[in-house]
Amino acid sequence: ADNQTKNSGGVIGEKALESLSDEVKNAIKGMPAGGIAPVTKETRGLGIIKVLSWNPARPYSYDEAKSELMNFLEQQKLEERLTAYIENLKKKYSIVIKGE
Repeated sequence: ADNQTKNSGGVIGEKALESLSDEVKNAIKGMPAGGIAPVTKETRGLGIIKVLSWNPARPYSYDEAKSELMNFLEQQKLEERLTAYIENLKKKYSIVIKGE
């Protein structure tokens, strides 16, 4: 199990199909509930995926989306601060890129 799921026995939980990587989507395509997909190679390493169940699409509740929303907002704020920092550096220093 990876660091995010190590305390839950490796269970990722309910995920929207659209939110999965192409590798995972291809691995579980047509997989019945209870089926184990072939090993997938992901950026964090190898993945063994068992489909626990398939549920019809539905909107997330606020409680379900809360942690994802918080992560998104934190990432957005970080990007804004980083962009402002880079713009400030551009004003202070001149950058010259020379050809090879």
